[in-house]
Amino acid sequence: MTDRRSARNKEVPDYKAMNEGKGFTPKRQLIEPVLASPSQLFDLNEEDSTVTPPEVLPESRPSSDLAEKEEKERLLRRLSELDEHQARLQERRELEILRKKVEEKEAFVSELEKSLHPQASDLSSRKKGRHIRPTTSSSRGQKSSKSSHAGAEESELKILRQELRNSNSSAFAEGTNKNLRVQWESFILFCLYFKFKFLPASTLTLQLYAQFLSRTFVSVESIKNYISGVKTLHFCLGFNIDHINSYLLNLSFKGLQRLKPRSVKQAEPITLSILLKIHEQLDFSIQDNVVYWCLFLFAFFLVARKSNLVPTSSADVLKGRFLSTESIRYFHDYILVHFNWSKTIQFGEREVVSPLLRLKDKRLCPVVAYEKLLSLNLDYHHNVLFTLTNGSYISYYLFQKKLRECISLIGLSPESFSTHSFRRGFATLAHRSNIPPEHIQLLGDWKSDAFKSYLELNWSDKAHILTKMFDVL
Repeated sequence: MTDRRSARNKEVPDYKAMNEGKGFTPKRQLIEPVLASPSQLFDLNEEDSTVTPPEVLPESRPSSDLAEKEEKERLLRRLSELDEHQARLQERRELEILRKKVEEKEAFVSELEKSLHPQASDLSSRKKGRHIRPTTSSSRGQKSSKSSHAGAEESELKILRQELRNSNSSAFAEGTNKNLRVQWESFILFCLYFKFKFLPASTLTLQLYAQFLSRTFVSVESIKNYISGVKTLHFCLGFNIDHINSYLLNLSFKGLQRLKPRSVKQAEPITLSILLKIHEQLDFSIQDNVVYWCLFLFAFFLVARKSNLVPTSSADVLKGRFLSTESIRYFHDYILVHFNWSKTIQFGEREVVSPLLRLKDKRLCPVVAYEKLLSLNLDYHHNVLFTLTNGSYISYYLFQKKLRECISLIGLSPESFSTHSFRRGFATLAHRSNIPPEHIQLLGDWKSDAFKSYLELNWSDKAHILTKMFDVL
């Protein structure tokens, strides 16, 4: 009994010593679990006095990111190598094709020379030391001559077909070709969607197509242009359209016009008073404004289309579709402007020369504006007449933008005006000045009487006409 009590007393820890940190050595199995991570506390073995230290996981994320980066760089290098290899192969292929064409051309030319000058070809071959072997058989010689002649014919036929394709593709203007491609693609997609036969197209198919286009187009004239493009597709592919019922098709057009009435919105004409207001607003100490003002007066008094004056794109610059410095012949009292390309001159069949006269009002005088333009001593790139001080040319976009800025400065609606307003404004001025219609047509280089739609007639003009009639009565 005494032994048991003494044993219990021995097992009782000395709490005072523990508090002072003396005479107490904690058991390892009681401390190490506390030092371990919380997740390892549940994995301890009570029978084992040792505790496995926490496993340190490797930092896998940074290494994986580095590997992905290296793999990406390797793939990019490989892609660059493949691109270079593809370019080299493409060049080699083009070279082989070109070499083959040259060989075919040389063979054709040599055969042609032999057929035209057989004696000369024999003499030239002998001078070079090339002796023609006599044929052992006349039939073999005939076969070789026939085969060479057939090869020459085939080569010449290829060239002739290529020339024909170039001629056919040049029949339409660049803008017309783009419009036709859009119209053909639209019609074919329409037929494929509704499972219609598009070549040759029936009258009902064209009527349904016109009705379908009316969902998008506001103008019936635009719908007629698309239907006309479908007819052109038939003609180009050798299909006849005699089976099309024109009466029913026109009936559809007339019905669409009645259901969707629309008045044609034209740009407002620019008058002399508008030009004077713009002149007052422009600051001519800025050299670019001098260039723009000269452009405005040229557009008005030449009754010129925008394509006669400025390029629309860089392609127009390469093709010379703009007013160049070489197109102007300056005299003291007038200027002669030469147009060698326009909407009505696409084949270089004629040249239009329009004069610009010196006016008393220097503000509106195109000759004075041109003299001020020359005094700037601009650096004309590509010989474009209307070039800004920074060396860039005035494009159609800049022309339209500057005009609407000026219209806004004088308190008018810029959306109501465009570069076409100059052309319409001068035609209206000429009509009110009692210029004969055929003279207005000549000044504006109109091929038809379409210029009549450009005339802006108000009630005072009509009253003037009625007054003349009443004077006669």
